[in-house]
Amino acid sequence: MKADKKNTVLLIDDDFAIRMMFRKLLEEAGFSVIGEAEDGREGVELHNALKPDITLCDIEMPVMHGIAALKTILASFPTSCVIMLTSVNHPEVWEDCLLAGARFYINKSSTHADIIRIIRDSWNDHQKLMAIP
Repeated sequence: MKADKKNTVLLIDDDFAIRMMFRKLLEEAGFSVIGEAEDGREGVELHNALKPDITLCDIEMPVMHGIAALKTILASFPTSCVIMLTSVNHPEVWEDCLLAGARFYINKSSTHADIIRIIRDSWNDHQKLMAIP
């Protein structure tokens, strides 16, 4: 991540406390949180309106499941960088996320340092892939 530009982030999670924790963590790390949604449908609408650099999307949510939100976002914006959030520590869940097009996934119980590292690494990898002709 370049130090001269604050990358924009959209948070999609039905848990207010999780959104607040991620907002604080991201802003302290130099990211700009430009929106928050508490369900998948609202998250898709905000993503379409705000076009963030990075979208963090919970898997288990009301109204629209996270994987459905991911697929909907990527159907309209295939070059979006979406990182899934989960409390579930199962390889099958991670595989479902990656197969659906997520850039990566973050276990919510990860350390703050690991969360920021995963977001930065995923964003940097995403930018490299988008630069390939």
